[in-house]
Amino acid sequence: MFGRVGVAVWVVFAWLCVVAPTSAVAQQGDVAAAAAAFQQAQQAQLRGDYARAAQLFELAFSAAESQAALRSAIRNHVAAEDPARAATLSLRALTRYPGEIETRQLAQQTLDAHQGELGHLRVTCSAACVLLLDGSVEESMAAARHELFLAPGQHRLSADFAGRRVDERVVVARAGEDASADFEAPPAEPAPVEPAPVASDPGMTAPPPPPARGLSPAFFWTGAALTLVLGGVAVWSLVDTLDARDAYEAAPTQRSYNRGRRKERRLYAFTGMFGALGVGTLLLGVLWTRWRHEEFDDQGVARFDLQLGPGGGRLTLRGRF
Repeated sequence: MFGRVGVAVWVVFAWLCVVAPTSAVAQQGDVAAAAAAFQQAQQAQLRGDYARAAQLFELAFSAAESQAALRSAIRNHVAAEDPARAATLSLRALTRYPGEIETRQLAQQTLDAHQGELGHLRVTCSAACVLLLDGSVEESMAAARHELFLAPGQHRLSADFAGRRVDERVVVARAGEDASADFEAPPAEPAPVEPAPVASDPGMTAPPPPPARGLSPAFFWTGAALTLVLGGVAVWSLVDTLDARDAYEAAPTQRSYNRGRRKERRLYAFTGMFGALGVGTLLLGVLWTRWRHEEFDDQGVARFDLQLGPGGGRLTLRGRF
C-alpha cells in the first residue's frame, strides 16, 4: 500500500507542477472518457456481451492507458472467440509492460494458446501511420511499425498518414506463418503561401501601452493553497478507488462492482474540483494578477516592474546609478 500511495502522490504532484499548466483540461476529459467506457464495459461483461465489452475496454485503454483495461480487453476478446485481436493486444501488453507479472503472464498464456492458429503480420510505414483492416481501424495509435495477428484468409489492409490514406491492398494470412507489408506515405500537399505583410507608415506612432491593471497576488496564493488541499484529498480517493478496482478484478460480483462505482463517482468529483481549481488558479496568476516588485524606489536608485494582463505584458527597469 505504501508503494501505491507514493506513486499516486508523485503522479498528482507532477500533474500539478508540470502537466497542469498546458493540458489539465484535456487530461481531465480523457480520464472521464476512459472511466465511462470502463464502466460500460464492466456492465457488458456482466451481461455476457463479451464482444461489446472487449471493444469498450479497448476504448478505455486508448483514452487513458490502464493495465486493468488492457487485460480485461484480452480476456473478453478470447471469450468472444476473437483470438486474433486478443493475440495482437497481448503483443502490445508484452511490449509496454514487460516488468508487470500479472499482465505479462496473461499475455504470454494467450499467445501460447492461439498464435499457432493465426497468421502473423509485420507492417512498416515510411512515417507514423494508422492501420485499417477490412475497413475498420485496427491500430489507432500512429506508429512507423505495427505487429498484429490475423485469422487465416484474405484481408484488406491500408494505412492512414495523418488523413492521407494509401490505396488498399490484399494480404493473405496463413496459420503459423509470418508475412510483412510496407507502406510509403503519399507526398505532402504544398503549404499555402501567406501574403506579404503590409509596410507600416513611418509617420505613424505606436499606441500607448494599456494602463496597468490586475488583482493582488494574494488571490493567486490562496487558490494555490486550496488546490494543494484538494490534491491531497484526490490522492486519498484515488488510492481507495484503485483498491476497489483490484477487488472487483479478483472477484467480479455485482456488490463489488456497485462499491467500486460509488468510489469512482467520488473520485470524479474530487478530481473535477481539483482540476477546475488548479486551472482557474493558473489562469488567475497568468492573466489577471499584477506581479510587481520594487527596490530602492523611495531613494530613486532603481525600480523594477513586471505587469501581466489580458492585453499583454510589460517588463520595465529604470533608475540612476
